[in-house]
Amino acid sequence: MTSNFIQFSIKNNTGIIHLNRPEVLNALNLEMAQQFYQQLKDWQNNPQVKRVLLKGKGRALCASADIKSLYLSSNKNDLKKNFFKWNTSSTMSSMNLINHI
Repeated sequence: MTSNFIQFSIKNNTGIIHLNRPEVLNALNLEMAQQFYQQLKDWQNNPQVKRVLLKGKGRALCASADIKSLYLSSNKNDLKKNFFKWNTSSTMSSMNLINHI
């Protein structure tokens, strides 16, 4: 699974997640967060992946969530509501996944 903003690969038993939004310090948007979580789930069941490496293009690894896009979308759609709804339901599961990889 790959998009313009997040790429995944496996090399030497290492799952590599590369964030590619340097103009916003690699802040995660909803699409990226969903892809990130799904990839961790997929790698959890992959015996070839023993560890995960997170990389960020540019000067920052990750500045957290893309708050600006959430703010700008607040009157246009449910992005803010969906991001926090998704994030709340996925947080415990992703923490559990990270401990098992």
